[in-house]
Amino acid sequence: MRFFRTSHRAAAQTSEGDLIGRGETPEEAGSVEFQPIVDLKTMSAQWWECLFRPGMGSQTITDVVEAALAAKREVDLDMFAVAVTLARIAEVAPRGDPGPASRYSINVLPASLLAPQFEAGALAERVRGVGLSPGQIVIECTEQQAFNDVPRLKKQVRALRQLGFGFAVDNVGAGYASLSVVAALEPSIIKIDREIVSGVGNK
Repeated sequence: MRFFRTSHRAAAQTSEGDLIGRGETPEEAGSVEFQPIVDLKTMSAQWWECLFRPGMGSQTITDVVEAALAAKREVDLDMFAVAVTLARIAEVAPRGDPGPASRYSINVLPASLLAPQFEAGALAERVRGVGLSPGQIVIECTEQQAFNDVPRLKKQVRALRQLGFGFAVDNVGAGYASLSVVAALEPSIIKIDREIVSGVGNK
């Protein structure tokens, strides 16, 4: 396993406002920020974390996710965010052989991966439908709710990996990000919560 650091963010507005079906402008639908994941040895971008940001006034993505969880609409939110993000990636991703630095991670709750909308074949078709390949996409899981169905998650991860998807885990050591979920995902990247690593090596 390799360790990286995240670097500068570059914001880019999406043009997929009509995905929510109400004719929103791009600013109302949201934006996608591309944050490079940098190899500390070479200082080059290895791939990009794609961060969906809602265009809803002062609401943060955390506010929106918490509201979706409370309303039991987290799968709907993840599906919308994935659709907007994939469309934006397709606008900037190089064509042809993507190369090692042309992978893009998309944040998804582990529970959403078990929904029919995220069935491996269906998700792969959605990716191919915008001109990308599953091998260009890293599914980055972050837990903001308790998750216990690890056996089903393992099965789904296996099916997605066979199609070329990669996996990462965000905020390990914070909230509900448990070691059982980390083991089930077999991630290529593990992001440790800042509070755990802050100040390490300074004493």
